Amino acid sequence: MSRPGSPPSGTSRTLDIPLDAAETISIDLDDLVDDPKDYVDLMKEGNAAAHFWTRLAGEYWRRRNHNAAHTICNAAIEHLVRTRRESTLSPVYAMLANMRVNDAQRAPKMRFLEARRDVLTSDVKTKSAFVDEGNALFNKVVKQSLDEELYAMSRGILLLSSRKMDEARSAFEHILSKKPNNIIALMGRARIMFQKREYGPALRGFQRVLQLAPDSLPDPRIGIGLCLWAVGAKEKACMAWTRSLEVHPNHVSAMVLLGLAKLNASKDVGLHSEKRGQEYAAGIRLIEQAFKADKTSAASANALAEMFLRKGDLSTALKLAERTIQYADTLSLLADGHLRAGRAVHLEGDRADEATRHYEISSKSLPSVWASVGLAGAYIQKNDPAAAIHVLESVLAPGGPAGGAKDGPAAPKIEAMLMLGSLQAHARPLVSSADLAKGRARARELFDQALRELENAKSEMTKRAGIISGEGMRVRNLGEEVALHVEIARLWSEDPAVAGLTALSADKSSRALSEALRVAQAAGATKDAIYARLLNNVGALKHGEGNFDAAKEAYEEAMSIALSLDPEVGEALQVTILYNMGRASEDNGDTVAAEEVFQKLLSRHPEYVDAKVRRAHLLVTQHRTHEAHELVKQAVASTPHALNIRAYYTHFLVRVNYWRPAKEFVFSTMRDCDKNDVYALCAAGVIHYNQARESGRGFGPGSEMPPEERKKNFIRSAEFFDKALDIDPCCAVAAQGLAIIIAEDALGNLGGALGGGSSNSAEMMKAAHEALDVFSKIRESVSDGSVYTNMGHCYYVRDEYERAIEAYETANKRFYEGRNVNVLLYIARTWYAKANKDQSYSAMRSALKYAQQAALYNIAMIQQKAGEMMFGLEASRREMAELRRAIDMAERAQLLFSALAADISSGLPYNKELADQRRLYGDGLLRRKDEHIAKQEAHERDLDARKAAAKQRRDDEKERIETAERERLEHLKRQAEQLAEERKRARLELEELTARMQDESDEERRQKELKKAKRSQAKASQPNSGDEVDDAIVEGAKKRKRRVVRKKRGDSRDAEPEAVGTDEDAEALFSEPDEKPTKRISRKRVVKEEEDGDEDEPTEAPRRKKIKSQETIEDSDEHMDDL
Repeated sequence: MSRPGSPPSGTSRTLDIPLDAAETISIDLDDLVDDPKDYVDLMKEGNAAAHFWTRLAGEYWRRRNHNAAHTICNAAIEHLVRTRRESTLSPVYAMLANMRVNDAQRAPKMRFLEARRDVLTSDVKTKSAFVDEGNALFNKVVKQSLDEELYAMSRGILLLSSRKMDEARSAFEHILSKKPNNIIALMGRARIMFQKREYGPALRGFQRVLQLAPDSLPDPRIGIGLCLWAVGAKEKACMAWTRSLEVHPNHVSAMVLLGLAKLNASKDVGLHSEKRGQEYAAGIRLIEQAFKADKTSAASANALAEMFLRKGDLSTALKLAERTIQYADTLSLLADGHLRAGRAVHLEGDRADEATRHYEISSKSLPSVWASVGLAGAYIQKNDPAAAIHVLESVLAPGGPAGGAKDGPAAPKIEAMLMLGSLQAHARPLVSSADLAKGRARARELFDQALRELENAKSEMTKRAGIISGEGMRVRNLGEEVALHVEIARLWSEDPAVAGLTALSADKSSRALSEALRVAQAAGATKDAIYARLLNNVGALKHGEGNFDAAKEAYEEAMSIALSLDPEVGEALQVTILYNMGRASEDNGDTVAAEEVFQKLLSRHPEYVDAKVRRAHLLVTQHRTHEAHELVKQAVASTPHALNIRAYYTHFLVRVNYWRPAKEFVFSTMRDCDKNDVYALCAAGVIHYNQARESGRGFGPGSEMPPEERKKNFIRSAEFFDKALDIDPCCAVAAQGLAIIIAEDALGNLGGALGGGSSNSAEMMKAAHEALDVFSKIRESVSDGSVYTNMGHCYYVRDEYERAIEAYETANKRFYEGRNVNVLLYIARTWYAKANKDQSYSAMRSALKYAQQAALYNIAMIQQKAGEMMFGLEASRREMAELRRAIDMAERAQLLFSALAADISSGLPYNKELADQRRLYGDGLLRRKDEHIAKQEAHERDLDARKAAAKQRRDDEKERIETAERERLEHLKRQAEQLAEERKRARLELEELTARMQDESDEERRQKELKKAKRSQAKASQPNSGDEVDDAIVEGAKKRKRRVVRKKRGDSRDAEPEAVGTDEDAEALFSEPDEKPTKRISRKRVVKEEEDGDEDEPTEAPRRKKIKSQETIEDSDEHMDDL
């Protein structure tokens, strides 16, 4: 093969086309025009044979005018078919097939349908499409009509393009068997050998081509360099590629390979930083030149995508990565393209799903740690930590991509370890506490392994680079992150499995925080918030270790930095540091300073619930229970679902013996917040146990319970402890609760009464023995005085008094500073029992000594606390008599503390220094007694004055009310007298009126009787009518009599009599039977006077003398009776 544009060896540079037998036209092949139309017309006119067409098309192809070459070949096929010479088309088809193979080299391998930046149109053909077209064209070639060598070479090239390596190799071997120096066959066979990793034979094949055709293309120097690079001779490989660029200055493959080699050299930490920078710049420059020369180069696009990713140009990086994906012809390039596309999309922040797809394709194409790390990051962004953990565990597995990575500190294996450790260290949804504990243990292991490998890699690279100690050289930024070391420290200090701050965990945490401080100092962040936070954490660690001086120093330094920060950042940090300082003062015994700190915090942030709780705790120690209760209730009200606050409130209620509220609150915690809260479960167990043990005493009136109910509560207590252990197998409180139940045999015959009598001695001994086994295991994991105290109880029950005294003494001296009253009394009780058992006078003296000292110290303590409590109360909550009694008690306590401090006896059950400190404290307390007395007297004088003023106001008001009442009564009395006088007058007037009316009525009656008598006499004078007249008179008289006394029936007014009949009524009695009586007048009495007695004048209106309603009169009489 020859260089483009150069004539083939041994050929003429003119093409003679015969038009007829006598005329020939020559075409100068060195001076071809770009448009071959005239040449095509000329050859059609001359009816040129197929080899003329292929010769002209080949010249245009060498000039890289591929369109013209295709035009000539297509025109040849059309012309030869039209002239019925199809049998001569084999050379044309062979040429077109080779052209399709050449087109396939620059065609995309695939069209990536999800591409967003480098989008290919649908009319763009892929590599496989061109190869298929080439195969289809070559199938039209008639083998016999084509040169055997040409046919075999074309077939081998097509098979190689179709990746049928074995068949292609056979084709090339067939050619070489006949012509050993065939350049194309040698190149094809060497390429196949390289792909099969037969680097030695491949190298010899490329070298043979170089000997035969030094200027041929493809350049054999490219293959030589690849073989040398594969066997580790990288410098010789670069020399071969450099020579290729000298021979072919625009050779894309040489520029790409040499550029990649320089980029790799820039990562060699053994080189000086300046030299590395030069190598990187030269490599990028070569890659850019290659990409400009050939936009379809997947290798150059891949390298440039990495460069733009580091620059932060995500759009360009994504476009180049998509170009790499579409034009990659190897799996490694395809995997790299998807990896970089995934990184670009991942960095955009909101395309986790798209990034996941890229990472997954990259991992499937060619498994790598980087793709797996990116995939894990995408899963984390999608809030799926379980999937991320699975991916990273697969990577780090022995058979995974990073299982045997040994490529130095830059190996992504360390990245995967750190990432997996961080994921395992944090709680995740649907992960049990046991699995979380295993995950944290795995995280500690991963962090330790990663840091060890990082240190080893740095040391190895330092030796390789020949670095002298003191000059220092960074291999990478791995491990140079503050957050990493802070997370390691937190993992060792806060993990419940190692939370006891043992020597190992304390050392690990301290080293991690020290390393974080070193990194922050190296970064120049000593005045930043991160440095203050680190110092705060160091102080907290020292605080946990009991080194209060070092903790205070760290807190103060952190506070000085926080005060210099911007208020928006520094305020929160100041609050945290201040709270830690208060806690350190509280744990160090400086309650005054601690209370000042918490009060200061609450004055700045009244809503700070933690400060409220700690101040409430200090108030409880000062016996200011009411104030403490108010603070804790405020904290619970502001954060009703904070389990820590609810836990402390439960502790507070139990501590002040509010058992019933504590029980209700614990059950509300489990009902409304978390039914699996271990603290609430343990508290419920303690409360139920105490309620059953005390038979309900302390739970309010009516809470006494029968034995059956006690048994049920013991069982419920054990159930709560058992459930707490199921949730947290390391819960020592629940384990100790069950051990106590076992020791007291609460579920057996003793019913929770340890030492219940001689009849139960066997059960007691057995229960105590079983409990001792449990307490011994608890003692190994928990260092607390209660464990030793309970062990002492069990030994006491088993009559092992020496061991009981030893356990009590250990608890008292190691945990209670020798001043726990209950433990002192237990010791005295045990010495007393031992004295009785051994009949030992010395043991009895020991018992007496402990009892006396405990009692004296406690009496003095109570007396002093009484005075302290009274001084702590407001003047409004105490009285002068109580204050004086408290002062007297405090003075007597001083005498007792002085005597206790002056005791020179050995083996005292209290701390003499503490007694002397209490005496000194009492002196300071009593120095304020005059102030408190004066304050109380002033308060009571003021109170008495207010009471007197209030009494005077009440008396004045009472007098005013009494005066007003007297005046009201007198006024009512006068009104009553006046009303009685008026009624009396009205009664007299009524009586007079009644009398007059009676007289008038009698007179009228006599007049009527006289008139009737006259009529009767007149009628009597008529014949045969005397009897009838007498009968009528008698009957009329009877009727009148009845009508006077009869009342109306059916009327609603019961007291209203019917009106008395008038004269008309009397006249009706003597009327004829056919005559109708006149209408009666009801409800009124009418007194008439007739001018004359003639009844023949009925129409004359009678003169009314008096008209009086009987109803009105009767009503008036009723009212008079009421008065």
